[in-house]
Amino acid sequence: MKQTLFILLAPLLFFPAGVRAQVGVELLENGSFEKFRLGGHIEKPLHWNTNITLSAEKSTDAHTGMYALKLYLNPGASSVTYFKGGESVCIAVEAGAEYELAYWYKGTAKQRNIVPSITWYKNGEVVRPDKRESERVTITDTWQEHKVTFQAPTADLCSLQLIFDGEGEGGEVKNIWLDDVSFKMTKAPETLVPLDPPAGFKGRTQQREIDLSWHSVGQEGITYHIALNGTPLTTTTQTSYTVTALTPDTEYTFTIQSEETAAGGRKSALSPPLKLKTQGLTLPENDAGRIPYLYRLKEYGECERTLLLHWMDLARTDAQIRYWVDGVPTTPTGDLLTFPKAGLRHLRVEIVETPERRWEITYRLQVKE
Repeated sequence: MKQTLFILLAPLLFFPAGVRAQVGVELLENGSFEKFRLGGHIEKPLHWNTNITLSAEKSTDAHTGMYALKLYLNPGASSVTYFKGGESVCIAVEAGAEYELAYWYKGTAKQRNIVPSITWYKNGEVVRPDKRESERVTITDTWQEHKVTFQAPTADLCSLQLIFDGEGEGGEVKNIWLDDVSFKMTKAPETLVPLDPPAGFKGRTQQREIDLSWHSVGQEGITYHIALNGTPLTTTTQTSYTVTALTPDTEYTFTIQSEETAAGGRKSALSPPLKLKTQGLTLPENDAGRIPYLYRLKEYGECERTLLLHWMDLARTDAQIRYWVDGVPTTPTGDLLTFPKAGLRHLRVEIVETPERRWEITYRLQVKE
């Protein structure tokens, strides 16, 4: 006997794991400051760390519930930081999602205050700090709420801080009460997470070199394009680059851009311009006291097997420079000198800028393996 079975299948909805379930869910514990722990002789809010300069204390003058956090605005900048499990980088987030930080406050402070700050991380590395100076609020003696929206870059964790400026007038320290701090996802990620230029783009200047560095955008398969004074300079997958052959006492402008390496990959916008000025010579070119030196060497004479030949107080780029390692003439490769083996080595350098200006310098070095 043949039987025909009709099975009614309910429609199945598939959501990305851990994404939609988080929308609207509170990500902070004890944001209402109802739970305190004893730290020494002082009660401290559970899951929160306050700088000692804030002299934070439990207050019954709360927005909701039994307690709020009362802060004293002693001189200097201080912060209240969310902590869990002994870590400040402890809030799990979804790349590309939108988050809302909200908090209630009141007080006696006269100046606009409270700077919200979120730092985004991926695999333990900083992706982008997001400090919102423009979100300072006017403090009154009435409870008010302030909300700030953030969008997560390619990140899996974040830290959360509220930063306070000290304020004293005529010796009287002002106060701020804080309560009902909340951090929630308000919008699930789009299919594509926005690609941003890397954060933390900065440089350390020397006389003829600038060491650039930046944070990874936290995404695999990314290259970074660096431009100097509007002209492409280099492309790299690293998060640092040394610009060489520069002129002392000269300003340069850099930008950086992220790009996905896959075919048809997206490009980010350019970063804001980074203006840096190289250092000038310590002494004038014709000063008899000027002595060039290799500034990459450590003071105690330890160095890697490959040494960067970057000079301070070398006035002329056309100077003739020769090198000997343990008495053997050695020819560098570009600006790199590689020692034949580790251990104690003597590096002798002869520099001739002009017939009248010449130096012979010997370095006693401990070369590492």
